Amino acid sequence: MRMKIIILLFCFSTMVNAQELTVDDFKSIENLKAEVGESSGKKKARALEELYLKHNNSDLFQKILLDYLKRTDYEHVNNYFWFALYFMSDYYNDSIDLDFAIKLLTSGKTEIEGRIENKDNTEEQKLYLTMAHCQILWQTGIFYFNMDDLEKGGEFFDKAYENSNCIHAFPAPGKEKKKVIYEKYAKYREAKKN
Repeated sequence: MRMKIIILLFCFSTMVNAQELTVDDFKSIENLKAEVGESSGKKKARALEELYLKHNNSDLFQKILLDYLKRTDYEHVNNYFWFALYFMSDYYNDSIDLDFAIKLLTSGKTEIEGRIENKDNTEEQKLYLTMAHCQILWQTGIFYFNMDDLEKGGEFFDKAYENSNCIHAFPAPGKEKKKVIYEKYAKYREAKKN
């Protein structure tokens, strides 16, 4: 009986702690500003990582983050890209979760494409959504190139190149990494010709 009570208390405390995470926790990250000379991206990534570690990468963490992202306005819809990037790159933080990163990118692509189809979008909304879509396409391609899946990586780069505005949204990962990525894309294009 005593063991059942202990297990019950443990489950109850776990549920209470897990439920503390809300959409507002992620919304507060959206407005973080770095001090002069610091990176806002790194500051936001560290705040996201703290939430991630606190909630042990639970299903609840992912569910609430995705819920938050679906509620973002057109100016912040690019957080799909940014939050995925934070989980892909040790430049931003130490918590790398590639499975979750690709889930964010895939969800972002679907959500943003749905928003783009809205005929009531203003020109400003269209621009933000198009740029966010481009970032998602590029980053998904980079994700697959990093996994040495030239076919999938190349397909996403091809989609990005279909929109001439996308060139302005390329997430430059640094000169050397960029060179490697473009070499992989060139291999994909060459294989596609044959």
